[in-house]
Amino acid sequence: MKKIIKIGNLLLLNIFFINCSQNNFNRIANGYFIKNNNEWVYTNDSLKFCVKFNDTTIDSPIRFFKNKKGKYLLFKTLNREIILNKKNPSKLTIKVNNIKENIELENLNEKLVHGLTFNKITSYKQKEPFLISDIYFNDNKIKNYSAYKYLIKINENTTDIEKQYFNQIIPAYISFSNLDSISDTYFDRFTNSASNIDESIQYQKTSVDSIINAVKNNEILMINEAHHMSNSRYLMGLMLKNLYNNNFRYLAIEGINNDINHLKDINSEIGFYTNNFVYANLLREAKKIGFTLISYDQSGKDRELNAAKTIFEKAIKNNDGKIIIYCGFSHVNEIATQKYPSLANILTNKYKINPFTIDQSYFRKKTGKNNIYLVESNNKKIQTDLTINNSLKIENNCFSLRNSKQFKIDLSKYKNPESVVIYEKTEWDNIKKPLPVFVKLAENKKEIYTNLCVGSYIVFINNIYNETIKQYELMISE
Repeated sequence: MKKIIKIGNLLLLNIFFINCSQNNFNRIANGYFIKNNNEWVYTNDSLKFCVKFNDTTIDSPIRFFKNKKGKYLLFKTLNREIILNKKNPSKLTIKVNNIKENIELENLNEKLVHGLTFNKITSYKQKEPFLISDIYFNDNKIKNYSAYKYLIKINENTTDIEKQYFNQIIPAYISFSNLDSISDTYFDRFTNSASNIDESIQYQKTSVDSIINAVKNNEILMINEAHHMSNSRYLMGLMLKNLYNNNFRYLAIEGINNDINHLKDINSEIGFYTNNFVYANLLREAKKIGFTLISYDQSGKDRELNAAKTIFEKAIKNNDGKIIIYCGFSHVNEIATQKYPSLANILTNKYKINPFTIDQSYFRKKTGKNNIYLVESNNKKIQTDLTINNSLKIENNCFSLRNSKQFKIDLSKYKNPESVVIYEKTEWDNIKKPLPVFVKLAENKKEIYTNLCVGSYIVFINNIYNETIKQYELMISE
């Protein structure tokens, strides 16, 4: 029996379920499809079979996931999934566009081709790129920091509407892997933007202390970030202690889903962009210093108006400390229209509090130096009190608030290392979904250097399948 799965104009798949032996593939890993010559092999102790996809959009080992009904989700991507029944592992379910067909694996012939034929898709669900990305990234307790590679590959074969959503989130996943330059290049390509290339720019070197002096007498500081750039968060972290010393007590954060002051430790469920390790480090330090961390952002209609109202209710009306609002991109713009209001504009006009605004998201072109620059441009009407170019390097995980030491991670003795991920040991031991303090992809390097602040850590070296090939504890002392 031969059928072809066709999903609109997007994908054309031939699916082969093959009775296979170990000779059919090079590597066995329980609970995975492993790619071998365009063939995906699934094995476990009780069942062994091969699945072949004639599909260039798939280029990743895919772990199986247990769903709420006690079944195992072996594969999931755009509009299709393969489900193994845990209670009866000889039964497999193919589901495409919510149409299912069951397969009895025990009745397979040598090369049985099995599939379904479908008509053109009439609608597309926005959530699917986000769901797919989440499945690739949230592989296990240690996130899969190579996920962006697979997402880029998938995105090469998607429709225009699908690309819109993938292009929004792929730069963030690249930044999670500590690759800001690649992330920014991808972001500019997706936005068709040359926003950080401006021949009229004039740079004037400045410092954290100079910025603090400019903002310290204001009641509200608004500073933005480019969501795909780690150094945006690093500058905010460098400013935290001095701002606290100048009576700033609230940190209102666009990137968190809920208020997190009640949490002893932060975790990967508090937000999306907080999966970036520098963002996580920023939240850790803010809590240690004593800031009250509040959420305020809601998507949907009247987003800016609702954000301003939430900040007023949670912080402004209490009148017990100054407020930092840490947001993304254009929310800091003070010049706005009735049709497109901004958070900064609403705070000024509706609540009669004019925030001091800093933009570090527009002029992102690196100067090649570890500095901060004030920016003036004749080609862009400046919409904030300060516009800066942030070319800072990430020095350590505590924003130099404590001593740190450089150390080397030797990768030469391991076969095909892919990533180095480091956690605070107490967080790793006590949190189900911890966030790392440092991430770095090996990129064929024999060694990696980093700086860690005084503390106890656990280091993981993982391979391309996101399996740990080495872990050890590390103590950084004074």
